[in-house]
Amino acid sequence: MPKERFKDLIAGKTRLSVSPDKDGNLPPEDVWPIFNPSCGRDFQIGRVTANNGNWIVLQLLGGRATDETIFTKIQNYLFNIMSVYKDVDGKRIPMRIYDEGSWLVKELDLEYDLDTVNMLYTEALAFNFNDFFVRSRKEEKDLEAAMAQVSSRSRFPTT
Repeated sequence: MPKERFKDLIAGKTRLSVSPDKDGNLPPEDVWPIFNPSCGRDFQIGRVTANNGNWIVLQLLGGRATDETIFTKIQNYLFNIMSVYKDVDGKRIPMRIYDEGSWLVKELDLEYDLDTVNMLYTEALAFNFNDFFVRSRKEEKDLEAAMAQVSSRSRFPTT
């Protein structure tokens, strides 16, 4: 089954509305962030190509994503396929917001909106790579369990 190519997201100029329950406990992190849609913009996050995704994964795993040049390239790959929905003649039309380091929709004022830009970057990484990393972790755990089982059945004495 092919993966979805886009994900819609409400973001921008919003506040987290995470509140403790009556006992003072916060909800589990998997329900964060909960945004107030009336305050935000309606974005569309796109899926990167397999080649670009592979390159990004290699940078993340290799610890090189903090290098400014690498970070900028990753950001370009993620933001170049991102859009904001605008109402045009009563229809929701996705409009690209970014092109190789330049914000295209000036009225969004994203150039100076750290919260929204960071949230879009984080959501784009999650949309594109969470399944890959979750599957990789499961495969690692399965391999470790199999290796432990084999070594516990070993016919050769260890002492």
